Amino acid sequence: MRPLRANRTEQRRKAREQEANSMNELLRNPASEPAWDDLLPVLDEAMHRLGEKDRVAVLLRYFQNQSLKEVGARLGLSENAARMRVERALEKLRAQLARKGVTS
Repeated sequence: MRPLRANRTEQRRKAREQEANSMNELLRNPASEPAWDDLLPVLDEAMHRLGEKDRVAVLLRYFQNQSLKEVGARLGLSENAARMRVERALEKLRAQLARKGVTS
């Protein structure tokens, strides 16, 4: 039973990393996305709908390129807790953007 759980955990981790890499790539190369100007107001609105701690975690991680350890230090969290906060905030953002018809 334990190897199955470890396998699922590893699959989820890889999926989260892939999603984070995709988001980082989009943020680094906004000109490569033709509808970027149209997405900015929607993303801005979605970010403002997040709670303050979630919004700060995402801003620190993806807009200021801080490590999870640095994010945790700024928020008074452990590195693992910072990772979970960022992941949950991204899930909330994804859900909000999907409701607006924005998908990856």
